[in-house]
Amino acid sequence: MLGKTFYNQSIRKILVAFGTIFNNINIEREKADGTVETIKIPLAYAPRPRFVQRLNQTFDGETEVQQTWPRMSYEWTDISYDSTRKLNTMQRMSNVYITLNLAGIPTGSFITGEKVTGATSGALGFVVDQPTNTTITLMDVTGTFTDSETITGEYSGETATLDASTSTTTNASRISYRYERVPYNLSLQLAVAAKTTEDGLKVVEQILPFFTPEFTVTIRDVVKHDMPVLLSSITQDDTWEGDFTERRFIIWSLDFEVKSYLYGPSKDSNIITKTITQIYANSDLNVTDFTMNTGGSGTFRVGEVVFQGTEYLLATSTATVTSWTSSTRVLQVTGIKNTFDLTEKIRGSESGAEWILSSKSTLFESPTSTVLETAAARIVQEPDPITADADDKWDVTTTITENP
Repeated sequence: MLGKTFYNQSIRKILVAFGTIFNNINIEREKADGTVETIKIPLAYAPRPRFVQRLNQTFDGETEVQQTWPRMSYEWTDISYDSTRKLNTMQRMSNVYITLNLAGIPTGSFITGEKVTGATSGALGFVVDQPTNTTITLMDVTGTFTDSETITGEYSGETATLDASTSTTTNASRISYRYERVPYNLSLQLAVAAKTTEDGLKVVEQILPFFTPEFTVTIRDVVKHDMPVLLSSITQDDTWEGDFTERRFIIWSLDFEVKSYLYGPSKDSNIITKTITQIYANSDLNVTDFTMNTGGSGTFRVGEVVFQGTEYLLATSTATVTSWTSSTRVLQVTGIKNTFDLTEKIRGSESGAEWILSSKSTLFESPTSTVLETAAARIVQEPDPITADADDKWDVTTTITENP
């Protein structure tokens, strides 16, 4: 039912961004000789039970090399839909296609779907195709690639250098779009393990002041956005429950809730470069041509009601005449009620004309025609200049034509 395979790596990016908040914490210890030792706190992604199990193995009396203390680990524990942040589901988020122009032919090729990152700008996008040896088409581009910088493919490992003067061009006729992102809350837990209360406090006090109760980080997902991280609770667990031969360690558990978004698959669409609005003087927008057989009599009048049936009061179908061309025997009508049958007579309620219906065809207003047809006025709007793309600054040229 869902149909399309896709993977935006959104949850992975959230977990990486969360870990990045805590990956540069250090503490200082004063040694007996008065010198100060700086210790960088290791951080790992691991479930808390496994983390505790590993700590216990360190103290089994057989481990010759012990771990660095204190240390931290974090894990993702739950995910839930957040209805309070729900947006209009049918709203679309659009992104233009970008073509990267390479300075030379790369040794290999980039993989369709992989992420390409600029070494200097930090811009990134996802490969759609390689139309030529020296061009790459990207979608979902974040940031701006710069001239002469090196780009690298995430999976292929392929590198290439962008052109020195025109590194990027925009496809003015094609965009990718997604329907509105969906809000989800991720629950994560950070564990801080220390051998002494003092070491644990040195770590915890470098974390708590920044959460009031939330701390906001910017994440470069499908859409670059600010992601609030809320600290919901904090507990301390002292595991020293055995005899004096056992070693002690203290674990601080910090629970967080991350306000995040997930994204559906991308789709392609052409860019609208021209709009046509037609204004009508009445509500009858459809015009039908009735072609009559030869041998009829009389002349239909514009504005009269025509019908099928033995008489007007017993009519099975009716319509209003907009024109009658006797040379081609074409009767043009609008406001049809019920169905007019072929090979049956059509009669004029005022003119008394009678002709047998041979064929019929409905004429709708053409969205591309420059002819006003039955519209009272036509409004045409185009970007100025015509070559402008969605990221440019451009004006609109409006042409209004009235029906005489």
